[in-house]
Amino acid sequence: MPQEYLVNTPLAEAVRLYLDRLNSAGVKPVVERIQIKDSRGRRIAAAVYARRSVPHYLASAMDGIALQAEWTFGASETAPVEIHRDKVIPVDTGDCLPEEMDAVIMIEDVIEHGEQIRLISPAVPWQHVRQIGEDFCAGDMLVSSGTILTPALMGILAAGGVSEIEVFRQPRI
Repeated sequence: MPQEYLVNTPLAEAVRLYLDRLNSAGVKPVVERIQIKDSRGRRIAAAVYARRSVPHYLASAMDGIALQAEWTFGASETAPVEIHRDKVIPVDTGDCLPEEMDAVIMIEDVIEHGEQIRLISPAVPWQHVRQIGEDFCAGDMLVSSGTILTPALMGILAAGGVSEIEVFRQPRI
């Protein structure tokens, strides 16, 4: 009797063969809708799109002070600009930029001088500000069909305002 040898089939090829055989046998995968929190390790049945932009507001990219960039124009080491501390707003990384402000100065570049803030270099508009949709915009595809969800992808979906997704039902044995 001839000897049979087993062959190692790469995982991707084995999955493809398995799915091809299921399709040829007329077995259609069942789709179910589940919460993101329950989706780890599950395969996405349909592409998922962002419901909101990230960030969905103008966000500070640094710890520091928010101000209007034009207040700093002309600042240099030999001609520093002084701004009263009541005009600037302290911000942390990720904070929403106050509506009237258009720049952030890193805290390391802020020189406190009594009631004044002394700056020795000018800011430019939108300096250290994350724009709306910098990571992704509402309507962008976040995950394509067939993707297996990881904790990182689950976080991206949650950030994009997605709370439920369609996945293929897991096989029952």
